[in-house]
Amino acid sequence: TGGRQNEWLDRLEAEHANLRAALVWAFAAGDEEVEIGARLCLALSKFFLRRGHWTEGRRATEEALERLDRALPAAEDERARRLRELRARLLHFAGVVANRQGDYAVANERLGASIELWRTLGTQPARFAEVLQEVGTLSVLRDDYDRADRALSEALQIYRGMGNRQGMASVLNLLGFLAMVLGQFDRSEAFLREAVDLFSEMGDQWGTTRTEQMIAVVARNRGDFAIAEELLERVLESSNRLGNKSGTAAALGEMGLVALAQGRLDRAEELTQEVMGIYESLGGVNAWTQGKVVLGLIALNRGRLDEAAGSLRGALETFHEEHARYDMGTCLMALAGVAAASGRGRRAARLMGASEAVYRRLGAHMDYFGRTIGANLTSRLEATLGPDLFAEARDQGRDMNTEQAYEYAVETAAEYEMGSGSHVLPNGSRPTLAAP
Repeated sequence: TGGRQNEWLDRLEAEHANLRAALVWAFAAGDEEVEIGARLCLALSKFFLRRGHWTEGRRATEEALERLDRALPAAEDERARRLRELRARLLHFAGVVANRQGDYAVANERLGASIELWRTLGTQPARFAEVLQEVGTLSVLRDDYDRADRALSEALQIYRGMGNRQGMASVLNLLGFLAMVLGQFDRSEAFLREAVDLFSEMGDQWGTTRTEQMIAVVARNRGDFAIAEELLERVLESSNRLGNKSGTAAALGEMGLVALAQGRLDRAEELTQEVMGIYESLGGVNAWTQGKVVLGLIALNRGRLDEAAGSLRGALETFHEEHARYDMGTCLMALAGVAAASGRGRRAARLMGASEAVYRRLGAHMDYFGRTIGANLTSRLEATLGPDLFAEARDQGRDMNTEQAYEYAVETAAEYEMGSGSHVLPNGSRPTLAAP
């Protein structure tokens, strides 16, 4: 995590085949050598994560857990305590990789088991704080913001008490992300700036890069595109230098979103396709699905409603399966744009209301694209439907629960996929993501 991190990651990459052979040997050596395989998995955990070997790292860790469980002695002694600590750490890493790959149910189970075991052991507070930190990350992605705040606040308290700057910086980064989701942009930037300062003091290029990217996300959500682009260029250069595949993909993805917000559709599509290819190789399902949303928005802006509906429906179904309600809200608003573009104003207003209700129930701030689509559609639908009819249909959508909104949206998308083709809005203009 220091200033020579890239040099050491390169060394591990050069020795990857040998390290893999060592793991194979350790797993074949029997229960007596179970600690070697477990310790090697943990020693390689940051390498697996940062160089994009997610699937390999997850597979090795699950095998190490299976073998460790068989080897745990019934009697409580020094070896049993040592193996239980290894098990708690392996459960944590298994949860981290599952989270990165969008397998949230498994991530939640693994992280919960790790926390329970660490509380029982009562040892190594820094390890315990690391698990709380990942629980906070997962909870934000699963839209459980109260749980996220509790977990991250407890982790930060532990790290501050220990004077652990690395841990403090990492948690401040996540608290910045949480504050952004809640629409608390000034608070978000304060957390993130403190995190950047700490990472920079330690020479942690990886942490600095990750946090600067989050500051760029906040800027993009605020509509400060020039600031976002400047930061993202720096983040991309740093990620490429560090060999950080997921960081490169995230930076390119954000660049695509900025291009989309500025109406540069060809550039947005080019970047999004590149990003989806990277995440597909990493096994990052959720991030790949986010790309489908962007492609849907691009198609919507081009007036290709059948294409837009197909991309958005596919993304919505994945988000629904993963209980990712925040992302479902964005899809609902985008599908409202599809409905409006086909001249189905009442349906568009209901989907708008349903999207707004999702964010209201979460206590979350709607993302830039949802807000912009909503503002544009409001003025247009009030003009075409009339204020009273628009308000009535919108309220009907707001009264839908999440499941009802999902079913209504899937039905809507299916209709357009059956050959709706390209459409224009009744006033002759196609949908736009430019601010009204």
